[in-house]
Amino acid sequence: HSEADLSGLKVGVTAGSAYDLRLSSRDDITLLRYNTLSDELQALKQGQIDVIAKDNCSLTRGEMRRLGVRVAFFGNDSLPCGIPFRKSDKALCDSLSHFIDSLSATGELQQLVARWRECDDPSAATMPDLGPQPQGKTLKVGVCLELAPIAYQVGDTWRGFEAEVIQRFGRHVGRPVTLQYYPFSSILPALQAGGIDLIIGGVYIT
Repeated sequence: HSEADLSGLKVGVTAGSAYDLRLSSRDDITLLRYNTLSDELQALKQGQIDVIAKDNCSLTRGEMRRLGVRVAFFGNDSLPCGIPFRKSDKALCDSLSHFIDSLSATGELQQLVARWRECDDPSAATMPDLGPQPQGKTLKVGVCLELAPIAYQVGDTWRGFEAEVIQRFGRHVGRPVTLQYYPFSSILPALQAGGIDLIIGGVYIT
């Protein structure tokens, strides 16, 4: 199967997502927009849509088995993710980029990928003990997509791949980290106004 096989189908997407933008120009499919993955799965179960266009990390293998869904095919292109900053915060952006490069060079980044993205049930994975928060200036992080295995809350604790990367970065630069969920419609204004310093949560570069 390929993207050409979507022709004639009813395709569910998250409103405003990269997949919404990508598929909205196609006149050979019926595009139906939803607010959450739960809404999309409910529509799929009820036969209102034929397929969901989604990231391959949105559901784990265990969750797909439990829900009785499967991957039909992978798209033709990959969609790179990024971490948005204010343009004036180039030093912070460069510091995080160098930090992620160092994690990759030491193999630690692949260990994080294995812990959160390659396990059957990331919701059962726990954050490692990273030690106490530093005492420096708080690094305020907005989360635009609360979803395992990317960034999600269990009680008062944030877990997930991007949540762990940013918590490790905070220790690296000596800044305590706070994470707060924002709806997509309000998170960019919060960043521009200085209410948060950066955004995580599977943000696509489009």
